[in-house]
Amino acid sequence: MDTRFDYVFMITRDPVDRIISEYRYQCRKPGLHRAKLMGFKLWLKYSLYRAQKFSGFRDNHFRPQSEFPIQGCEIFKLENGLNCAIDRLNDKLGLSIELPSSRLNIS
Repeated sequence: MDTRFDYVFMITRDPVDRIISEYRYQCRKPGLHRAKLMGFKLWLKYSLYRAQKFSGFRDNHFRPQSEFPIQGCEIFKLENGLNCAIDRLNDKLGLSIELPSSRLNIS
């Protein structure tokens, strides 16, 4: 583990939720985009093909998150809520971070 850091962590997300989120994001962009024209099924097939050719496709949204952590990294799952990670950060680093009481945006 790199000793230049006091604490290393990552927050993962369910892979299906990640892909659906990416599709919705692409559809919300202004103008005509591939996702809007193809529909989800064809877009997913195209995207998985592209991800095989280029692992960083769509900012790594299709890359398995298991390829990212480093030794000693503590992993939190987004579906368990961010409070688990925030509580651990506060405890581990002596901080007092609080999450906003409401979501700031839909994404």
